[in-house]
Amino acid sequence: MLPQFSVRKPYTVLVAVVLVLVLGVISFTGMTTDLLPAMELPYVVVMTTYPGASPEKIETTVTKPLEAVLGTTGGIKNVSSVSSENASIVILEFEQGTNMDSAMIELSSNVDLVSGQMDDAVGTPMLMKISPDMLPVMVASVDMDGMDVKEISAFADETVMPAFERIDGVASVDATGLVEQQVTVTLDQVKIDALNDKVLAGVDSGLADAQRELREGQAKVADGKAKLAEGEAALESQKGKPPPFTRNSSRLSRACLPCRTLRWWENRPPPPFQPTWTRFWLWTTRLLKPSRRRRAHCPAANSLPR
Repeated sequence: MLPQFSVRKPYTVLVAVVLVLVLGVISFTGMTTDLLPAMELPYVVVMTTYPGASPEKIETTVTKPLEAVLGTTGGIKNVSSVSSENASIVILEFEQGTNMDSAMIELSSNVDLVSGQMDDAVGTPMLMKISPDMLPVMVASVDMDGMDVKEISAFADETVMPAFERIDGVASVDATGLVEQQVTVTLDQVKIDALNDKVLAGVDSGLADAQRELREGQAKVADGKAKLAEGEAALESQKGKPPPFTRNSSRLSRACLPCRTLRWWENRPPPPFQPTWTRFWLWTTRLLKPSRRRRAHCPAANSLPR
């Protein structure tokens, strides 16, 4: 039938062929080639770290709570997990046609609900969408004559990797198999014990000195309290007695003139020589010395020597 139609209407067939050729050329010129085209795979990986934890503990404290809360997300088709030492991986598979951007927002909200209930040592769960862009485009190996493993590792880390990262369009460059140098410090327990004993001896000596000084201070305080008590007792015993009459006493102003004169004479400084008029003054002092009767009436005479 098609040959008959082509024979009867050759121009129509020619136009159709030309039209197909033109559309093919236009499509070919506008088509872009890509080794890994952009695709949205319905997979999300949740990675959580827990340093120093065993696989059993990670499964109990991290993996199962995450599976329980992430399984309520809409569009989930399958949930699988891997609990290894120090890390937990939960793989979520969604139905085809699921909007992964909305699913990531919902997953982030669900993770926030359970992350606050985990231990403090558990790291923050990290969400990753599986994409072909995450796969390596090129895998290369590095080798050089005259270099050992350590030198090649340093060369690849310091020269090769920075050169690849500077190329336009390269997102990241990762290296595996590099040898890293580490320094292991081993402590001598015998020396540590000796140092600890020395420090403890110094501390004990300092504490002993401080305790001795404290005891001496307490003894001085006790002696001071005893002397203070003796002074208070002496003051209590002298409360009923009249105070001693001195030259500077206020009672001197209330004494009579003979008493004041006699007290001044008794308290005077000794002269370097005794002139003639001193004898007259001594005779006058005897005359002015108060008698027993006058002592009874003088308010300050009772404190004078008899």
